[in-house]
Amino acid sequence: MAKPQLEKRSNKRVRTDDTVAVKVLNGAVKDAQAQLHDVSMRGVFLYLQNRVTEGSTLEMVLPLPQGIMPGQEDWIRCKCRVVRVEKKGGPEYGVAALIEEFEPLEAAKLPQA
Repeated sequence: MAKPQLEKRSNKRVRTDDTVAVKVLNGAVKDAQAQLHDVSMRGVFLYLQNRVTEGSTLEMVLPLPQGIMPGQEDWIRCKCRVVRVEKKGGPEYGVAALIEEFEPLEAAKLPQA
């Protein structure tokens, strides 16, 4: 029987299913839609239709769900470095990215639909 894996993450991850726009700053794909899977103060895991490479830089505006920071949901603009890419069934790729820079956004600064 296999031993259960110990949690290595130092930050709590919160599941989410938000869709966000992603800009790939150094790669063939420039703009894409992503489906968030989970978020922590240090990273995100999301699903993309296009493959990105490890080391790529992603820029996105996303909500930090309740449970990440005290209080209500906050929005941030962040730059993330891709640290892992997994092929998922179908046309999707799972992408783990480390948040390297972020700034909180006020409601007035949020992109308007």
